[in-house]
Amino acid sequence: MTTQIDGFNRVQSLLPVLDEQSLSIFSSMMDAQIVENYRNDKLAFFVPHAKQSEFIEHPARTKAFIGGNRSGKTTAGAVDMILECIGCHPLQESGRRRKPPVFWRVVCVDFINGIEKIILPKIKQWIPKKYLIDGSWQSSWLERSHTLTLANGSQIEFMSAHQDREKFQGTSRDGLWIDEEIDKPIYHECLLRLLDRGGRSILTLTPVNGMTWIYDDIYLKKDDPDIHVSTASTYDNPHINPAEIELITRGLSDEERKIRINGEFVSLQGLVYKEFADRPPYVISPFEIPSDWTHYVGIDPHLRTPTATLFTACDRDNNLYVYDELYMDGLISDIAPVIIGKVGDKERFSALIDPASGQPNPVSGTSIRDEFARFGIPARNPRKDVFAGINRVREYLKCDPQYGKPRLFIFDTCRRLRYEFMHYIWQTDPQYSEKQQPRKRDDHLLDCLRYIIMDEPVYINPLRTSVHVRKQPRGICGY
Repeated sequence: MTTQIDGFNRVQSLLPVLDEQSLSIFSSMMDAQIVENYRNDKLAFFVPHAKQSEFIEHPARTKAFIGGNRSGKTTAGAVDMILECIGCHPLQESGRRRKPPVFWRVVCVDFINGIEKIILPKIKQWIPKKYLIDGSWQSSWLERSHTLTLANGSQIEFMSAHQDREKFQGTSRDGLWIDEEIDKPIYHECLLRLLDRGGRSILTLTPVNGMTWIYDDIYLKKDDPDIHVSTASTYDNPHINPAEIELITRGLSDEERKIRINGEFVSLQGLVYKEFADRPPYVISPFEIPSDWTHYVGIDPHLRTPTATLFTACDRDNNLYVYDELYMDGLISDIAPVIIGKVGDKERFSALIDPASGQPNPVSGTSIRDEFARFGIPARNPRKDVFAGINRVREYLKCDPQYGKPRLFIFDTCRRLRYEFMHYIWQTDPQYSEKQQPRKRDDHLLDCLRYIIMDEPVYINPLRTSVHVRKQPRGICGY
């Protein structure tokens, strides 16, 4: 995107050839021209910071800018939309978006605090006057329908999430901008308006509502090629003094700082594993596991729901890496070969299974654990103590004060485990008030992790220890 700054840089190269008097005259003329240009076209002077540039230029059909307060997210959303409406967007220049006229919809939480106080002033600030009808906001703005029509025919309609859902139906749109979080049904209703024209949606928000549908449906799916997520903290905005940020946030709790400054998703219902954050150093990019690392597999079998399995490896420093996960319906005879296949040709792995799986079937006398052994996965029972296990996992999540890293690392491809970490909360029912209990939901892979860590996993040098293979019992399980 070419700006006035680029033009001034070219002019600056001519200055050395001017004499002193000419330079003085030129300087006064330029000062006046700069002020006039800035008054009429601030967008030409816009220089995005790194996170804003990443967001605006990304071609994904769904984009979210999730950031702390004053991180520049709303400005990024406004500039992204305006550039497309006036025909100057980088995606239009490369042929990936249609030229004007284009039709956009903006949805905020409400009219007064969202549209009138934030969005409209932001658009007035950045839209060049030459693109308004007769160069005037009054000529382009229609109060009755809350629409802004540009001289080139592009149109932006403004809506409140408090309106009835039926109001969000209607004609097709090229773009949708959601500023701050709205209800999921309204978002889906708006998405339907994008189908005919291959439209795109952008979201800008600070996640003050915690772990909501935006976290599940967009943030956790950011590796999808059609979804892009930019994250930014208030400190990423170069126009704000860091000292001022520190002064303003002194009275905030740790959770409030995570939300308001870092733009992080935080459970508002009492996370069990508060130490975990869905980002580095806990979540890392996959790499090839060294062949000598020791493998531990946790299994949480179920009859009516999928069996959960977690795959981990222990390095020479006894750090634990979660490199794969499996959530699979089916018989043990179907599941066991898949587990073995994921471990690969490793000569050694230890399997830990839910202690309840050792209960024998009253008819056959064999158990689920026996059946896994029969199909090539001899597994041991870990300690059942849930609270001790939770405490042990939290110890693995604590960052070493010297190195700033935990002992537990999770590949970013293990999406379900990451989801469970961010949704595993304490029970709020009054009947549990005497002894706090974790809610029994979204916990199957976390159970697997707890089994593994309760077994105290350590690195075992394969060159010094012979492989022990448990003798497989015979018999048919009645499960």
